[in-house]
Amino acid sequence: MTNLPLAQPILVTGATGFIGQRLIQRLLQEENQIRTLVLPEETLPSSWSTESIEVIRGNITDSKAVNLAMKGIGTVFHLAAVVGDWGKPEWFQQITIQGTQNVLQAALSNQSRLLLVSSIVVYGDAIGRNLLCREVQPYGNALGYYSWSKQLQEKLTWEYFKK
Repeated sequence: MTNLPLAQPILVTGATGFIGQRLIQRLLQEENQIRTLVLPEETLPSSWSTESIEVIRGNITDSKAVNLAMKGIGTVFHLAAVVGDWGKPEWFQQITIQGTQNVLQAALSNQSRLLLVSSIVVYGDAIGRNLLCREVQPYGNALGYYSWSKQLQEKLTWEYFKK
């Protein structure tokens, strides 16, 4: 990431997840200014120092919390989503899709650079039809709610990118 200039400060959604925690470690190594949007009841990793990371408690489904977290942000890493093959369809809709819409709208309004972290599951059943899976490959049929929601999340992000 040292070759990629990141406008400061940086907001990370989904920061307490598996990939999010590793991203935070890397961003800290490079002495970035970091803010996170963390669920109100979520336990913070013990490795986090509140002197190094500004923690905003809230949910990406709440546009007010997202707008508060986004205020003055230069770069956003958006990782928050419902991850897994099980769960109510409403969770995927509310969190992964509507939550992403809130993050995208706030980033657009704030003129923040946004990087969406997606998943190979966006290719659905197209995975395995070819020897290589390339980013330009069209989506296949979604395999479950996670795949479906990640496909919609990417499509929504591309729509905002065109604005």
